[in-house]
Amino acid sequence: MNCKKIAASILAFTLITGAAASNNSVINSIIPTNTIVAEAAISYGDWEFEIQPDNTAIITKYKGNGTIITIPGKVKDTNSNKTYTVTALKTSLFQNNNMATSISVPSSVTEIPKLAFCNAANLTNVNLPSGIKKIGNKAFYGTIKLTNISFPSTLEEICNNAFKKSGLTSLNFPEKLKKIESYAFANTCITSVSFPASLKEIDHNAFSNTKLTSVTLPDTLTYIGDYAFENCTQLKRATIRCTGEIGKSIFRNCNKITNVTLNTNSVQATFRNGALGYCPNLKTINNIQILKKDSNGKLYFNSKFEPYIKLNFAALDNEHVSFYDEYLDFMIKDVVRKETAGCTTDAQKLRKLHDWVCNKVDYAYIPDPNNEKKLIPDPSSECHVDSSVFMRDTTVCVGYARALTLLLREAGIEAYYLGSSTHAWTMVRIGSRYFHVDACHDGQSSTTKYSHFLKSDTDIKKCASGHSSWNISISSSRCNYDIPTQTPVCEYSVGDVNMDGKINKADADCISKYITFEYSIPDITLADVNGDGTVDVDDQVAIYDLF
Repeated sequence: MNCKKIAASILAFTLITGAAASNNSVINSIIPTNTIVAEAAISYGDWEFEIQPDNTAIITKYKGNGTIITIPGKVKDTNSNKTYTVTALKTSLFQNNNMATSISVPSSVTEIPKLAFCNAANLTNVNLPSGIKKIGNKAFYGTIKLTNISFPSTLEEICNNAFKKSGLTSLNFPEKLKKIESYAFANTCITSVSFPASLKEIDHNAFSNTKLTSVTLPDTLTYIGDYAFENCTQLKRATIRCTGEIGKSIFRNCNKITNVTLNTNSVQATFRNGALGYCPNLKTINNIQILKKDSNGKLYFNSKFEPYIKLNFAALDNEHVSFYDEYLDFMIKDVVRKETAGCTTDAQKLRKLHDWVCNKVDYAYIPDPNNEKKLIPDPSSECHVDSSVFMRDTTVCVGYARALTLLLREAGIEAYYLGSSTHAWTMVRIGSRYFHVDACHDGQSSTTKYSHFLKSDTDIKKCASGHSSWNISISSSRCNYDIPTQTPVCEYSVGDVNMDGKINKADADCISKYITFEYSIPDITLADVNGDGTVDVDDQVAIYDLF
């Protein structure tokens, strides 16, 4: 009975396909399209190929195990006795092939597809024809024995990761090359490279982690991507010529670079985007010292570069350009040294540095683009970097908080950058207690206030908006510290002498009794309201300003 059912099913299938022979949609509903494509592969010796719509062939598979391989330029279908020109290679054609040592590509092929020779571990030689215009993604990725390759004169584009982790040691690019994409030659042993005048773009990380010792970029470039030569630890000299965009830190962690050469067109773009970031030993540009020192030991920028630096300081700060870091570090130390001279307590230092920040800048507002009569906080990056207070006359809460935290830590005071969803300020430790300090709100009037100074958790929440919750964070790598496992509790505000959670006349009375030896103050830190290191009548008077 089962055999009869099977036979009937086969007969029905035959009748349906026969009746539908002229209807491709019916056939395709019965036989999946990919099955038809798979059956279309034609064998030709060690090769399989498919016929393309333009009656050329694409090589889809190599079935042999040879070491020296020549990809055929023409293939023949023995069934139809037709010959086809090979114009394309299938993706991943020789991927993970461990036998081939040499491969020749026919002159009729114009593109090396992605992954074509990826991780071909023993490949040492590839002959590329003069018609090749593009080398695809990861085409030669991981070909660790491929130490040299001759590029055809027609080559225009080298795609992402094309030669990453290959064994290349030197390059000689053709004169028609226009674009080198990201990571194209990353993690290779290249020691030298000559860029053609035709080149327009070098994408991000294109030559990162190579052994280049010098780089001279052509003045035809219109784009250099971020970190293009990152971690080239042997790189000593670089010449940048670019008429367009230059990305961030193109020589990141190139520790041996002490000088770069810039042409006139490149200077502004180089400073604007922080292109020289993370070069820890960069001291000169065009062999001219960037930083100078006056007779008093104060650092200042060379007048040749000062306009660019002042205009683009935010990019230099964010990207940690070595000479700018040196300048900012000096500024921080200089302010702390001058402002805290003569201070004997952390409370005195805190007040001095708090006042310096409050007096140095005003809050930065700009017109609301949606309502010219309304002002909004300046959202620009110039207000959101470590150096904004030092380089500008205005900033926003982020700038206030970053600057004060940096200054306090330089002064040896434990301090943390605090942030909420809408605001930023500082937490500081004086004695054994932690307090909130918000220089932004204290500095927004002609006279410095202390309404947000040395406050408890409870009291800071009563202050201006933005203080309902907070987290400790690292504002930048310059202000580096271990974040406490648990956010410290700011239990009392300074002035709450009797520690009852309120600041009022009773606290002033406690100080009066302390002065006349009638009362022992539980915590001197809370009673030293003016931060001069002693508790006296001045603190008693100062308490009245707090309530």
